[in-house]
Amino acid sequence: MLILRVFTAVVGLPILMALLSRGSHTLVLCFFCFCSAVAVYEAALMVLPEFDRLFALHPVMIQAKDDSRERSVKLQGEFSKSSYRRAALLCGLGMLALCFAVAGVQPQAGLGIVISALAIVILFSIFLTRGIDAEVSRMSGVLVTVVYAGLPWVLIWNLYELRSDAALVFMLLSIVWGGDTGAYFGGRFFGRHKLSPQKSPKKTWEGAIAGMVVSIAAAVFVEIYFSYPLGGISQAVAAGALCGSLGQLGDLVESVIKRFARVKDSGALFPGHGGFLDRVDGLLVAAPGLWLLFALLQNVQLLARAQ
Repeated sequence: MLILRVFTAVVGLPILMALLSRGSHTLVLCFFCFCSAVAVYEAALMVLPEFDRLFALHPVMIQAKDDSRERSVKLQGEFSKSSYRRAALLCGLGMLALCFAVAGVQPQAGLGIVISALAIVILFSIFLTRGIDAEVSRMSGVLVTVVYAGLPWVLIWNLYELRSDAALVFMLLSIVWGGDTGAYFGGRFFGRHKLSPQKSPKKTWEGAIAGMVVSIAAAVFVEIYFSYPLGGISQAVAAGALCGSLGQLGDLVESVIKRFARVKDSGALFPGHGGFLDRVDGLLVAAPGLWLLFALLQNVQLLARAQ
């Protein structure tokens, strides 16, 4: 497993770094849009069946318990695996279109597009399903999927646009993936006390602390290497601490979703890592943190100059 993880990182990271540093604006946009679609697709495959099981399928089967066997089998068929794949594919394509629509527009316009798209999702979820329970389950599942796995990519794209050298995206990747590596080896060699046994039995406090240290170190390194995109070492330390903790929280969030869906991995795209969502779960939660921190620092600088 460790060999596969190392191999995947050795092959994938140079390609990703070359894309971000040398790829054209359009190519990077297409890459982030594709990432959002894949993340939403994997999340939908995990979330939608379980929401239907909780809100729709289970009550329907109880109601059909005294009916004929033929009706019971028919109701089960409405929630087949192929129908969930189609629904997940539609979610992914919808997220792809949403990311392209938001890219390059003003923040106010982008916010309006996102809110309008979510409203349309709610309407389609209601009118394309039958029965109150099915409508609620599909609407809830789609919204959770889009908000959790899709919308953070809009912020990651915005972080890319804020600096021509992609320094903020490199900082985000370094903090989260550096923290993942530090937590993995810290937990493996020094882990004794469980962090959250019910959510992720393998994670330990020792690993979390090691991951936090590596995240802060990675943030400071990127801050110096890219000529202080955040404005100083203290700001980088704050970014490392904030996004490092959020990245580990994102890992726990996906662990909860996988336990909810009763699956080991979100997919099998990356050898040794599982699915795409398994590799980017920390980024999805840490990206809003870095985006908000950078916006706050920018506002503070503007106020300081005004005085």
